[in-house]
Amino acid sequence: MIASRLRGFLELTEDIPYDAKLEHGNGGGLMRFVDSSLEEKSYYWKLCYRAGKKPVATARELAKEWLKQLEK
Repeated sequence: MIASRLRGFLELTEDIPYDAKLEHGNGGGLMRFVDSSLEEKSYYWKLCYRAGKKPVATARELAKEWLKQLEK
C-alpha cells in the first residue's frame, strides 16, 4: 500500500507547471488557473502546486528513495 501511494505521488507531481498563470476568481480572494485544464486538476495536485517546486522536488526524491528500499 505504501509503495502504491508513493508511486501515485510521483505520477501526480511529475509535470506540475509551477509557472502557470493565475487570475482572480469569483470573489473571496480565490485564485484560479487561467488554463482551464489545470483548474480541473485534483485538490492534491493543486496543493502540490501551492507548496512550490523546491518542497515537491525534495519530497519526490525522498519518495523515490523510499520506493527503492521497499522494492528490495
